[in-house]
Amino acid sequence: MHALIPLALDLTSTDHRPADAPALDATGFESFRSDHLMSEEELQDHLQHFTRHCDQLDRPLTEEQEEKNFARFFAVVQEALMNLGSFSQSRMDEADFTARRDVDPAHVLRVKSAVPITPEIVVTTMSACVSLGSDYAVIFDGHEGRSVLFSNGDWVRAE
Repeated sequence: MHALIPLALDLTSTDHRPADAPALDATGFESFRSDHLMSEEELQDHLQHFTRHCDQLDRPLTEEQEEKNFARFFAVVQEALMNLGSFSQSRMDEADFTARRDVDPAHVLRVKSAVPITPEIVVTTMSACVSLGSDYAVIFDGHEGRSVLFSNGDWVRAE
């Protein structure tokens, strides 16, 4: 059984890239992120823990503020993924990445991927999430299974 990854993120620590730093490139990838394997059940538990953590972050926000934060999160992830391949907001279109904007605002975004999730995709997406200055996660569902990227650099893949 894998231990849960700490979810209290300190984006100002020296272990993380400051929000105004340039986008990461794949060269520094191995030293920046942490790669973990978990069973599907452990990953689901981990995501539930993360969601509860994010609910606490959003507690003082109005619904309008939550929607604005999600719209910004969606936009930066969309832009990052568009730089790596095709992107669609419709499950009917064939694209490298598909995500829907019309879901409940949250700190977790589910992306369907038709391409393997490579270190370049992880670094580009992580850089976009870190620039937001809060805790976010992107779930990639693809042919290789499920992987989740957290804005603190943790990349968790289902075994």
